[in-house]
Amino acid sequence: REGFGLPLVEAMHYKKPIIASDIDVFREIGKDYPIYFKPGDSDDLMNAVLKFQAGVRLNNTEFNPLTWDESVKMMCRRIKGWI
Repeated sequence: REGFGLPLVEAMHYKKPIIASDIDVFREIGKDYPIYFKPGDSDDLMNAVLKFQAGVRLNNTEFNPLTWDESVKMMCRRIKGWI
């Protein structure tokens, strides 16, 4: 299981390219910004790296940090999921 995904937030803030596991929390945070790969699928990871290397998907998505209200709502959803 992954945590909140602060490395994604930091990379997005600095407009760095991201290759990330295709998991719910990263999708919720990163939206269309990262290049995603299926966890545990080395071929899919390699394809993501090749896409990045070829410049096929250099994302121009604007990063808009979460507001405090959005952060609280996201955290509440996570806690409810654990209960």
